Amino acid sequence: AEAEGLFLELLKQYGAFERTLRLQKGDLGGAIAAYITANWGSMNNVDVPDAHFLAATNQMRAILSANPGFQSLNNAQRQEIYETLVITGMFMAASHMAFTKAADAAQSKKLRAAGRANLEQWFPGASAKLRIDANGLSFAS
Repeated sequence: AEAEGLFLELLKQYGAFERTLRLQKGDLGGAIAAYITANWGSMNNVDVPDAHFLAATNQMRAILSANPGFQSLNNAQRQEIYETLVITGMFMAASHMAFTKAADAAQSKKLRAAGRANLEQWFPGASAKLRIDANGLSFAS
């Protein structure tokens, strides 16, 4: 029950973030960008500016719209993916902010490793080359 309460709070906080940035509620491109940018920010111990997040969101939307596999998902499947990515992304972002504010080096080190591990699942062997800037996501050569 405690975990469920935390998950609901993270979804609520992300909903406020969506409204602030004028994203459509339930925007899966935004959820993917939130997951990636939060993990990247945690891995690199940096805050990702909203403009960079929005550029990544636009990239993810374009990828999703061109992906037949995504197009075949039903609403329940899309919602499950959305919630999983948002909860994980928001947890990483909130942890990063808390550990930075508390200057907790040991926890920050663990969080950096967790961010790297999460990104390695998406970008095997390439998480260290991932860059996020005003143009969105790219990989260093």
